[in-house]
Amino acid sequence: MRLMEAKIRLNHCGIESLHWRCDHQALEQTEGNLQLAVRIGRKIQGSLSARVARITLSCSLFLEDPATAEGPSDKRLVELFLDYFGVFSCVVDEEVETQRERNQTIDLLQLNGTAILFPYLRAAVTSISATAGLNPPFVLPTVNVHKLLDTTTSSIDFSE
Repeated sequence: MRLMEAKIRLNHCGIESLHWRCDHQALEQTEGNLQLAVRIGRKIQGSLSARVARITLSCSLFLEDPATAEGPSDKRLVELFLDYFGVFSCVVDEEVETQRERNQTIDLLQLNGTAILFPYLRAAVTSISATAGLNPPFVLPTVNVHKLLDTTTSSIDFSE
């Protein structure tokens, strides 16, 4: 009997880059509705022969006061730019045709790799905003990864 082995496995992950800015004084004085804008991006890089892939999820988050008369950047009370990466090992079946195996691996990384990594990004955003003194902190919602991929900018660079 042959055991099923996961095709991708998360080896390690962490924050690659981080930018945080918060105008606490303006935030405390703000009355009325604020607007929150969140954008998620994704980059996949890997090598089939090395059996390794790296996924980077990028999060841009802005909290803005639409009542501010100045330019767009002056309306931003909070800015967060965060790149969160995960390094995955890929199990490649040597008996399967290379192009088919490559396509299956990329499909798994796009969907499953993103689904595995997103909760880590979500936790990092919450932890950073809580540590920075925001009350309540930012909590990204849980997501349907299929829908997220439809609205996410992506780049894929996967070599043999």
